[in-house]
Amino acid sequence: MTDAHVRLWGKDIGAVSWLNDRQIGVFQYEPDFLASGIQLAPITMPLVAEPYEFPSLPRDAFKGLPGLLADSLPDKFGNALIDAWLAQQSRSAASFNPVERLCYIGTRGMGALEFHPVIAQGQKGSRAVEIDSLVTLANLVLNNRERLSGVLTGADDHETLQDILRVGTSAGGARAKAVLAWHPQTGEFRSGQIKAGEGFTYWLMKFDGISNNKDKELADPQGFGRIEYSFYLLAKAAGIDMTETRLHLEGGRAHFMTQRFDRTASGQKVHMQSLAAMRHFDFNAAGAYSYEQAVETIRMLALPQYDIEQQFRRSVFNILIRNQDDHVKNIAFLMNRKGQWRLSPAFDVCYAYNPSGDWTSMHQMSLNGKRDGFELSDLLDFGEFCGLKRPAAEKLIRELHDVVETWSDLADHAGVDDLTIQRIHSTMRRELVLPSFPERASRKGQAAVSFTVSVRDADGKAVGGADLVLQADNGTALRGTTDALGACEISVPTKGPFTLLIAHPAYPGTIVDKVDPNVPVSIVVRGEPNTGSLIVHSNGTIPGLTGRLNPILDTSNRTYLHADNIAINNGKPQPTPFKVGEPIELEDASGEQMRVTVRHIASRVSLLDYVRLEGN
Repeated sequence: MTDAHVRLWGKDIGAVSWLNDRQIGVFQYEPDFLASGIQLAPITMPLVAEPYEFPSLPRDAFKGLPGLLADSLPDKFGNALIDAWLAQQSRSAASFNPVERLCYIGTRGMGALEFHPVIAQGQKGSRAVEIDSLVTLANLVLNNRERLSGVLTGADDHETLQDILRVGTSAGGARAKAVLAWHPQTGEFRSGQIKAGEGFTYWLMKFDGISNNKDKELADPQGFGRIEYSFYLLAKAAGIDMTETRLHLEGGRAHFMTQRFDRTASGQKVHMQSLAAMRHFDFNAAGAYSYEQAVETIRMLALPQYDIEQQFRRSVFNILIRNQDDHVKNIAFLMNRKGQWRLSPAFDVCYAYNPSGDWTSMHQMSLNGKRDGFELSDLLDFGEFCGLKRPAAEKLIRELHDVVETWSDLADHAGVDDLTIQRIHSTMRRELVLPSFPERASRKGQAAVSFTVSVRDADGKAVGGADLVLQADNGTALRGTTDALGACEISVPTKGPFTLLIAHPAYPGTIVDKVDPNVPVSIVVRGEPNTGSLIVHSNGTIPGLTGRLNPILDTSNRTYLHADNIAINNGKPQPTPFKVGEPIELEDASGEQMRVTVRHIASRVSLLDYVRLEGN
């Protein structure tokens, strides 16, 4: 029997024992933790004194463990690294049971759970790593070179092996990746499972240029990071919440980097559970689960309607772009230290379609009872299930379709080759579309116009990635995003006038009143130290702050601010009254501080400027 203590934020919350004779893990909450009332697995493992075991769960997906713990196990790439380490120890992979694998992960796992006693603790401090060396060794591991002693002979080789064991074993998913700390000013990378020091931020890097780098079907081609990056740009333009993402260029390769949402800006850990763990769903069972069940889970957790609308956007977006690797591990939930749950930012959002494959020839999760052959009515029925009125669902679907139509330009900007762009674009579900707003307007005798906006900085350089909102007097709004040339075109079915809002994470916001959509607008933005801006639709997140902001304009035109796990003006009761144009002091649970000014609020749309305070 193997025993391990399970810790969360420095406190023991339970223990797990591996029973060799039954090949199963048994978990029991600590008595002291039972009194906390914090539900780490509220649906499958609510707080009770009795032990939990789940012998009927699929062995391949859960390895004999409860979902709460199985979520912390490494996947294909992480297990390949552990097996390489075991070979160095002259031990077989089969002899290393799942609880021992949890203890090997120890304090380095995704999410906030930790497992003790830690096996192979290794170096305690965060050390610098070289990406090219990690890629080389990842290639060796994935090509079944378990016994690396004949390849890695010197002290430097040994350190490289230790580096990839540190950064690669805890990352989830089948493909080669690493958890890293990155310093934006110096460009230095360090191992990222522990705090790396002042100025470092925490990222997950997916390696480019890895042979045999695949999940269940075709291996990723070199340049796959550019493809995934292009779909990140597309998802952001579609209003889907995602953490910051970038490409790291090295040795002719483009590695995809995404900022971790299970770590705060200061490196503190956030508890995370996948949909698979939360509901004990088998991620290998293609077609067994549905997007409706994802929404059902959001409701079971009593999350706000915003999260349901986010899941609607993500589900329809996946259908349109053919992200058919949409299994139940690719939806996740985050819990703060008060035990409050929210839908996590989206991740693994990318085209995934192999018409001759067993895995991605159809979607992994069904929508309206279908995994392929979708019709527009299926999306509208799903919108009704999500609680959206038909006009709202129609509007969202149209917005998503219009954004998806821009993918080719974004892919070209991301450096995707022309043949790949043509191949992917030709298979997207572009036929699932409502009549466009201009078509509707023309049926009413109104002529739609194409409104163009150009955004440049003070040096005349194009500003791409700026969020735009064109808001009518009645509160309705049209959205857009500037491309790499700093340009955005919005089809406007009515005459206006409109208010134009422009936001960008590197510039203060811009407000232009009484815009005539028949007249092109050119905007010059000027940067200020530590200042960015954000357009919020109902609620949203500010980069660097953990938690959501919800500016409120009530029917009497009074303004309030509500924040999830963020203190407002040194702990004022919430919702906190505010005045447009006056600064608001914010501080999250990790001590990160910002000064925010709401400069515009109408209906559910707000424009915020934020300043990162010095000393954070």
